[in-house]
Amino acid sequence: MAKDKTREHRAEQSFQLMASAFSSSREPMLVLSTSLQITESNKAFRRLARLGDTETVEKLRLDCFLSDAQEPLERINQSRQERFETELTTRDGEAIAVDVSLAVFEARHQSSSYLIATLRDISERKKNEQQLRVLANHDDLTGLKNRLGLRSALEELVDEQQHFVLSFIDLDGFKQINDIAGHELGDECLQIVARLLSSAFPASAIVTRWGGDEFIIVSPGIFIPLAEQHGLDMDIGLVALESACEYISMLETERISLPLSVNISANQLLSESFAEDAAAICAEHFVSPELVEIEITESIFIQDEAAAIRGLAALKSHGFILALDDFGSGFSSLSYLRKFDFDVIKLDRSLVKGIDGSERARALLNGIYKMLDSLRLEVIIEGVDNSAYLPLLENIGINVYQGFLFEKPLPYDQFILKHTQGWRMVK
Repeated sequence: MAKDKTREHRAEQSFQLMASAFSSSREPMLVLSTSLQITESNKAFRRLARLGDTETVEKLRLDCFLSDAQEPLERINQSRQERFETELTTRDGEAIAVDVSLAVFEARHQSSSYLIATLRDISERKKNEQQLRVLANHDDLTGLKNRLGLRSALEELVDEQQHFVLSFIDLDGFKQINDIAGHELGDECLQIVARLLSSAFPASAIVTRWGGDEFIIVSPGIFIPLAEQHGLDMDIGLVALESACEYISMLETERISLPLSVNISANQLLSESFAEDAAAICAEHFVSPELVEIEITESIFIQDEAAAIRGLAALKSHGFILALDDFGSGFSSLSYLRKFDFDVIKLDRSLVKGIDGSERARALLNGIYKMLDSLRLEVIIEGVDNSAYLPLLENIGINVYQGFLFEKPLPYDQFILKHTQGWRMVK
């Protein structure tokens, strides 16, 4: 009898603690019957739903607030646990994006069940994601859609089987404006042209700033990490690979064989479908994967080393050239060179900086190069922006360079005119 009293007392204490935690929680929470009828709600939920002090939600069903969540709500009694994103309709009719967790619990010492729902306001996150999508799909200078935005719009038109006309408009003499009047005035001209084109076509038209003399100004140091965080890097990366294949294909029509490099993110390499998607893009453009160099950084191995090695092996099996980029930047692990057979190692710019004035820096670079050369790896040094470095690099044995000393980024047509005279495909 005493033991039963003690057990009941402990159960009562446990119940009171749970009730107190439920009531004081900052997360909106509900207790529901198995028919989704609300039996209890805490203050945080009442604030989220914009309910007055005298209004009651008890006896209402959860789907009165989550009208677009019928599918997970219908599954919950079978699945016992659900998590999903939807919109909650407040008392005053506003739709708020929420993350919902639902779980079924068995009542202690009873045969009945009940549900606990926890909701989290994610409207700020959704707003940030939408802003990032706008940034990814629009040109920062003119506000027009960029290539990625145009591609999405065209895919939508094709999916809906709508007829459309596609026109390409090129600006003659724009380079002279930049050269003579300066880039600031050139940017103003581009903005004026964007406004004129937007006003000249009907509202249903999609005006896009494509490329060439026209560019998408976004800082990679800010944009790429944000894109990776929100899962947009997958689409952006595939567009970059597709663009590379387009350029290779155009070069081959001129009987010029020139490989191009494409950086990929961790999300892409760790995706099981990426190697197949990349090979399919090459096949679609009749481009040999051997003309595409895939560049990764060592940080990819930190996330999931086994999956990274599987992804690299899949790319290698399709014939892609694989390069380890930024080698020597912070936390180089020589074990990666043992675990995977890279084709190219690109030494980070920090290793070349200041070698003209530091014997220690030259010795370090020399030691790293000799080690990589003994492994029969092609070595490229990045960040060569000083002509004083060249004789020192040649003395070490490095003869493949990358940097602004040789060229800054150029539009495709200017690069072709400047650098491919006399280059021809060898059969």
